[in-house]
Amino acid sequence: MTAAKLERTRKSLVKDFGDVLAEAESLLKQAAAETGDRASDLRSQVEAKLLAAKSKLSDLQDDAVDRAKALSEDRRFRAIRCEKERDLRSVCSHDELLHDLH
Repeated sequence: MTAAKLERTRKSLVKDFGDVLAEAESLLKQAAAETGDRASDLRSQVEAKLLAAKSKLSDLQDDAVDRAKALSEDRRFRAIRCEKERDLRSVCSHDELLHDLH
């Protein structure tokens, strides 16, 4: 994921959660002014919105962990490849040296 795309995703996420919190706050204010079934219904709506936000955060966390693991594996692979290339260059240099001596 590019830095620009990551920044757009972050901004979108911040906006989405701001919207969810604003809506939840509005519903809670309405619930405070209501009684009985209407208040219960509004509280249920707030609970549903917050549970959906919590689920989305969990999914995003899982995605971030997966990306971090993939990046770590990629870096480890590149480090191993560089080490093998370095060893190969060393062997080639050694072989060339032996050839020059004969």
